[in-house]
Amino acid sequence: MKTYGWAGKILRVDLTRKKITIEPTMKYAIDFLGGKGVNAKILFDEVPPEVKPFDPENRIIFGTGPLTGTLAPSAARCNVTTKSPLTGIFGDANVGAYWGPELKFAGYDHIVIYGRSEKPVYLWINNDEVEIRDASHLWGKDTFETQEIIKKELGDPEIQIMCIGPAGEKKVRFANIVTGTSDSASRTGVGAVMGSKNLKAIAVRGTKGINIAKPDEFENICYEIREAIKKSPIWQAFGISMSDAFKMYIASGTIAYGNKDPRVPPGFDMETFIKKMDEFTEKYKVRNVGCFSCPLRCQALFHVPGIGSAKLTCERWQQALTHSKVLDFEFNLQCFILVQKYGMDLYSATATIAFIIDLFKKGIITKKDTGGLVLDFGDKETFLTLLEMTAKREGIGDLIAEGTYIAAKKIGRGAEKYAYTVKKLELPSYSFYEPGYALGAAGSERGGWLRSYGLPITLAATFPDQGRPLLKQLLGTKELPDVDYEWMPRVLRYFETVECAADLLGICKWITTWMLYMPCDIDVMSRLVSAATGMDIDKKALLQYVERCEMVIRAFNVREGITRKDDRPPEQYFKIPKPCEPHKGTTLDPEKFEKMLSEYYKLKGWDVETGIPTRERLEELGLKDVADDLEKRGILK
Repeated sequence: MKTYGWAGKILRVDLTRKKITIEPTMKYAIDFLGGKGVNAKILFDEVPPEVKPFDPENRIIFGTGPLTGTLAPSAARCNVTTKSPLTGIFGDANVGAYWGPELKFAGYDHIVIYGRSEKPVYLWINNDEVEIRDASHLWGKDTFETQEIIKKELGDPEIQIMCIGPAGEKKVRFANIVTGTSDSASRTGVGAVMGSKNLKAIAVRGTKGINIAKPDEFENICYEIREAIKKSPIWQAFGISMSDAFKMYIASGTIAYGNKDPRVPPGFDMETFIKKMDEFTEKYKVRNVGCFSCPLRCQALFHVPGIGSAKLTCERWQQALTHSKVLDFEFNLQCFILVQKYGMDLYSATATIAFIIDLFKKGIITKKDTGGLVLDFGDKETFLTLLEMTAKREGIGDLIAEGTYIAAKKIGRGAEKYAYTVKKLELPSYSFYEPGYALGAAGSERGGWLRSYGLPITLAATFPDQGRPLLKQLLGTKELPDVDYEWMPRVLRYFETVECAADLLGICKWITTWMLYMPCDIDVMSRLVSAATGMDIDKKALLQYVERCEMVIRAFNVREGITRKDDRPPEQYFKIPKPCEPHKGTTLDPEKFEKMLSEYYKLKGWDVETGIPTRERLEELGLKDVADDLEKRGILK
């Protein structure tokens, strides 16, 4: 049957039996649309609680959306989904660049991989030809070398590759999957699951097209979006220096240093720091670059002689620099290149090292634990050494490779008090005293951060003249209450919905209203997907797809033991007053937070006391099988 938007096929690969099969995408897409939605349902159906993350039975699922690879702006995205070895719950990471579109051009929407090969292998997809090839010669190679060797071996420089590095092979629990030099599916340890299956890489070459049901209408909508993007303040923001963006973060009071210390390091001078940042940009920036079909070009390509080349975005500028307290931009680039070569999540790697350094400074661990290393913030060489030791699981790196939560449990001696995670996933270098950030982290489906987004809320609080009117417009309300706690659940629910819709469709969140001032809201997205697929997917229908996806993910998580107590930021934000401005001396109000969380649950259709989806709402969404599974396991009464 001819499909529009979708390529039409799901590729299944059993590595144990070396068996490759195909099934129709619409088996799942009719109810879950694509991307994260289809991935989540397959994971729920096929990976019960009895299956552990490194078991052969665990799935790793690569999923594009019906817009991926089309002319839609920023239609480059792909979700990678598994049971996380870092958190034990729903694991998911999103990646752009060019691999997802290439998979669509080869004729596939999703790849479902399970089993375990006896020896290292890689998957070669060349349109209708799919082959499991020996990768023994690639084992031990970094992600850059791996891609070069495969392209040379297959004789085609246009091949797109997703691969793991030594960290994935060693099952570092926050290993990522890299494509190119700077793009990766990074969070929740998806690369470690790939490594546990002895799968080194997936190489794809596709030369097919994607059918569009209403091409003229689709092209007109795409043009409208691109023109609207050009008029957005965010479009203009990409023309400013990175220092202005960093100033905005500082002004909002959300940056944290080392192991989540909101105080700027001693001797830090903002004026000098900004000047050095501008000098670095002027000296080493090559040009702006971006992903497939993207008008934003939000990444800046840098080349530093003796260090290498990489594309930096706001987060890549920040994590190594702030977690290490080494406020040096050449060093920051060096750290990012190193984690990409070894194949590790920048957030988790740098955050866990900061945690270990903090424990050393507090005397909880000593040189006996570190193999004689003296650990301190601001030490470039030691930080780089720890990154390498982690990727290779050598010495103290073997402990760091377990991630912050597991490492804290293994250390004991009060280490858990300084392990700042949500649902066992590391937080980035932000402070979570602000209610929007706190609820965003608490509600995040995979833990940690980003899926439940707090930045627009903070921007609205930091720049009320611009932010609050826009939020009122987006939420369809005349006024927002003055007290942040009261309106956070509604705002967060809105941004979650937009984010999930983007992940279902395969487009970048940065062109949606998930990022303030961007044009692609739920109405526009529904028009796009309707024109692409020929299906009548209005706003109401798209919202139902979003909620269905969210419900399945929450059901998966509660089946793994997640309850209301897990939807909470680290306790320090309730107990330890903020030691610096803005809002010095404040803490999160626990009573107001709990009330805020209850309101959030109501908006999600979950039981307020437990956070478990209700049978009534599950059945309204056509998810009776999910409700029955939860009831069978004694979760739903």
